[in-house]
Amino acid sequence: MNYSDLFFIMFVTFSTMFGIVFGSFLNVVIYRIPASKTIVKGHSMCMTCGHTLGVLDLVPILSWLFLGGKCRYCKAPIASRYCKIECFTGLCFLLTALNHREITELLLQGSNKFLVPQFAMYCTFLLMICCVISVMMIFYDTRKAYLQFPLIILISRALVVLIYGIYVGNITLALYSIAIFIIMSVAFIAIPYIVIRLVKANYSKVDFLFDFAMGTALTFVSQYAYVNKFEKIYTFIPLLTFYTIVRLLTKDKKYEKYMGILCASIIVLLLASSIILMYIY
Repeated sequence: MNYSDLFFIMFVTFSTMFGIVFGSFLNVVIYRIPASKTIVKGHSMCMTCGHTLGVLDLVPILSWLFLGGKCRYCKAPIASRYCKIECFTGLCFLLTALNHREITELLLQGSNKFLVPQFAMYCTFLLMICCVISVMMIFYDTRKAYLQFPLIILISRALVVLIYGIYVGNITLALYSIAIFIIMSVAFIAIPYIVIRLVKANYSKVDFLFDFAMGTALTFVSQYAYVNKFEKIYTFIPLLTFYTIVRLLTKDKKYEKYMGILCASIIVLLLASSIILMYIY
């Protein structure tokens, strides 16, 4: 094993651990935002007895396992979903890191010109993943959706593309990429809306916000997916078609709450597929 491989393994390992820790924070986001509570302050506590949790109670994954899925103080069961979200976030961060080996290579080469935009792209993709996980679980729990998540994806994507354009000296191409991203994202709102309204009458503000969030996320993946493997119209159109059909079939049914989970699963599959293609080609 050479130094480059070892450095890459360290990068992937750290990213995965960071994802697991961030998954613990997302559990807070998923619970507090629908409850109109702040996510920047306040101690975590047991939902049953109200006891403030200590440091040893908040170690991602391990605390739940060692405590046997029960509160240390009142012995009430703790839902396994907290552990599952931490594991899922860690998996997403792992796959994202595996798709960004160029970051470690640029670090070793000392190439500062492309390191900053590539690292910015990497961080933006992780931010998108966190927004998707938050949206899918909030929608699953409450059938609610919030504007801040798609706006975070949209604004961060636009900013990072501008950064890339500045570093490579091609602002026109960056603006073109942003415009295409916005158009594709709008399609993820407009097409399901038109189809649903043609068949049904109910399309609420929550539907709009949810489609906006998932549309920006799926567009992100189809537009920026590693060495142009997925950055083609033949990826975007099938995604949009599939999303519209499933959205129509599940509208106002008990299965609708799984739409966010389905979208997150598609993103994970695209990430995994890009790794396979990377080694094939």
